[in-house]
Amino acid sequence: MSCNRIRSRSRDDARTGARHLDRAARRAAHRTRAGRSVFAPDKQHLHHRLLEIGHSHGRAVFLMWVWAALVSFGLVVIALVGGWTAPVVIGLAVVLTVLVTTGHPRALLGNSR
Repeated sequence: MSCNRIRSRSRDDARTGARHLDRAARRAAHRTRAGRSVFAPDKQHLHHRLLEIGHSHGRAVFLMWVWAALVSFGLVVIALVGGWTAPVVIGLAVVLTVLVTTGHPRALLGNSR
């Protein structure tokens, strides 16, 4: 490995570390301003928000996996296939996933919670 690659990798690692520290500092400041302990848990994470709108725990996990798969596979398909059909099909999948995620879960997917 050349010296330039090592320097570049260490620079990227430093940037990533700085981002994590910045995010942690923002969270700590937000919690302190709200009058809570820095170590107090919060319900601002995506899975908590999915639970709040009525999804079950299993369905919330499933939806997060669907979104991850849709984004990753969608970008790969668009890059490899090209043309207009791939973006249209993926766009329709995104619209369907948005409706299932944000719609009223009990009405859309049955009354199991």
